[in-house]
Amino acid sequence: MTIKLMDYIFEENETLYFDLVALKVYEDIVTQIAEDNNEVDFQAKRKALYEELEKRFDSSEDDFVKLVIAYSLISGTYFMINGLNTSGKLDRYSGKRYTEFVNTITNNAIDIAQTLVKSEIQYRFATDLIGIALKVVNKQTKNDIANKVNEFVKQTILSKDEAELSVKKVQFLIPAINLLLEYKGFRNTSLLLKIDEILDFAIEQGDTAASEHSKFNAMGFDCLFPGVFELKIQCCQKSNNTDKEKINEVVRSFADTYLNLAESRRDLGDVNLQMAIQHYENAVSLYVKYGFNEDLKIVKRLLDETKQELENWNNPLSISRKHNLMDDLTITQYEQLNKWLKELKQLDINDKVKMLLFDEQIVPSISKKDISKFRNEKKSNQFSEIFAVDIVNEKGHTIFYSDTEESKESYALYNYIQKIGAESWSHFLINIFEQHGYLDFSNLFKFDEILSKRSYLFSKAYELFFSGDIYSAFYILVPQIEWWFREIAYQEGEQISNLNYFPTEQAKTLTPIFDTVSLKKCLGEDQHWLFEQLMTKEPMNIRNKIAHGIDLNDNGFCSYFALCVLKLVIKKGGFNRDDI
Repeated sequence: MTIKLMDYIFEENETLYFDLVALKVYEDIVTQIAEDNNEVDFQAKRKALYEELEKRFDSSEDDFVKLVIAYSLISGTYFMINGLNTSGKLDRYSGKRYTEFVNTITNNAIDIAQTLVKSEIQYRFATDLIGIALKVVNKQTKNDIANKVNEFVKQTILSKDEAELSVKKVQFLIPAINLLLEYKGFRNTSLLLKIDEILDFAIEQGDTAASEHSKFNAMGFDCLFPGVFELKIQCCQKSNNTDKEKINEVVRSFADTYLNLAESRRDLGDVNLQMAIQHYENAVSLYVKYGFNEDLKIVKRLLDETKQELENWNNPLSISRKHNLMDDLTITQYEQLNKWLKELKQLDINDKVKMLLFDEQIVPSISKKDISKFRNEKKSNQFSEIFAVDIVNEKGHTIFYSDTEESKESYALYNYIQKIGAESWSHFLINIFEQHGYLDFSNLFKFDEILSKRSYLFSKAYELFFSGDIYSAFYILVPQIEWWFREIAYQEGEQISNLNYFPTEQAKTLTPIFDTVSLKKCLGEDQHWLFEQLMTKEPMNIRNKIAHGIDLNDNGFCSYFALCVLKLVIKKGGFNRDDI
């Protein structure tokens, strides 16, 4: 390990997290031991790891390195990639150096945290360090840490002129003061004034505090004040548990903050109604918890009214309709659906899936002729398709505009899928999802030389899909379908790479792959048209949205696509019901 982690911690501008920085401490040792073929027994590898860590502890002059190694040995938490986790559990150290390691953890953690707080940087990391120290200390040492934390709290001053930095300070102060409230000696007027100072700042930030969390949602939404109000309530309860009036006063102020924000968001309307609803719901929860029954009635009515306003909002991203699509079903369609659902109840999960896949009436393969007929039926309304339809994303960007024949056809397919889903297959899927059964599709994908290469991924995708985890399944399934279609074209001699910069060959996009004669021949005219629409044409454009993590605007076409792929595999394999 060549990097000096103490320098890295103090020089890095991005927010640091203890677990992620700790990964750097002995990753070279872990790799070396893992790749050492001389130590084949896992117990021997563990012993080698413990020995090498102790050597690095003794030789390192980096306080953070020594802290992490000591913490790993004492706690049994070792920082290395473990599947999707950044740590794993092994043996705890119980030898002669136990006290030395514990002292190293507490002293180094608090010293580094103290320097960070004094430098006004990496407050999240400082919080992590204090938490690490508290995990290994005895009662007396915990008192010493609390005294240190009290000093940190006093010297951490908020400034409205440095809002982003002050938000980080608040997020540091909340757990710090929470620790101090455990001790009667710190529950004094001075601490309460500090809480009030933090609360004034947090309320002023409203619901758009400049936090890390706010960077990861489109509206920059985040609130600081709930955690601070909870601190103040806790402080009142521990300082004078009998003063219910004081607690109620704080609770009322807490709820009023939510109500003021809800009213502001409601006045703005449109997508802001979602935020207003969240604020009203939080106020309702407070009134329920603390027994403010009269206030509860008023706010609950405001909440219901706002939900109705959101329902009536013509949200361009909404997949709902102003009326239930089931209302459009004819008596004959209702009778057929009820007949199917009665049959479905008598079947086990395997037979339910077979019914879904083999009955063309339930999941029909939509053709271009079907969409043409659907559009003609809609044209009985003289204004049908006269006006262009646009779909706008959360940033206000128009992502689809139906003002061409091609786009109107795609939009008709988009709506037709939702229509037939309401008539049939969506009800079947809901029933199957509710069973949470395990389904193994591995053999289904082994008949074909190409598919068999990735049979595990196809099988895993459908295992997730039929358990109800549609979108996780989709992120596995869609890239495999693109790969499958490319391989079909390649096996038939089609050029699937771009030769403009030969000898470097870059893969062509999916659109020219659909243009190949071989894929058209393999899929057939109707299936080729359907899959090209679903995968490359807006407003569906599944391939592009999965590749770039874009909102799918799913109105049912994702499930329909997954079912169509299975039906295609069944058709290509010549399978019947008994083969599945």
